Amino acid sequence: MKHKVLLSLLLVLFSVTVAAQQEDKTVSTQDDEKVLKQGYREKVEQQQSVQVAPRQTWWNRNTLQKGYKGDLQVFIDGYIFEGLLGMAGIATSHGYQISPKIFLGAGLSFVPGAFMINDPSISSSDPELLEVAMITPFVNFRFMPLAKRVTPVIDIKAGYVLPSKYGLIKVVPSAGVRFGLGNRLGLNLGLGVPLFMSIDKEFGVLGGVRCYLGIDF
Repeated sequence: MKHKVLLSLLLVLFSVTVAAQQEDKTVSTQDDEKVLKQGYREKVEQQQSVQVAPRQTWWNRNTLQKGYKGDLQVFIDGYIFEGLLGMAGIATSHGYQISPKIFLGAGLSFVPGAFMINDPSISSSDPELLEVAMITPFVNFRFMPLAKRVTPVIDIKAGYVLPSKYGLIKVVPSAGVRFGLGNRLGLNLGLGVPLFMSIDKEFGVLGGVRCYLGIDF
């Protein structure tokens, strides 16, 4: 009788042990499945974030960063004023690149002289050199609509012409293209409309055409 009772107890203990082991295996399998699903979900999210992030290519790389910015331009202006009036000069501006699209600054332009062709229709008409040296301090606003290596540029310069005996304000709106050459360096070229405005209204407004080439740094 005792042997039967002991045998029954052993069978019960064995059954309980086997059931516990099976339950542990089931829980462990479920945990492993959860870990695998979580890892797969994280991997998919990482792949999606990589796909959404824009790729840095030569074209879409922005070369205009916040901070100090300067530029140097050479330009040629042409006017129709009692003949053909031409001027050549240089301009430099320095200021702050507020964002990759907006620049604010100030600068100086210098025109050492000018030439006049009284009758452009006559090919043999010699240009007359004019001593009209001008220095123009100006404020400068520049807008680049695309934050990319190659972008259109809208530029406005406005200042007062010195010496003051001329009594002139000069405004030069222009449009061109900027080619980013490196981390900060850029090549600029374009066309503008230089406008001389007389303060005393002696001759009103004189407008012309400007071609320019410059670098920014």
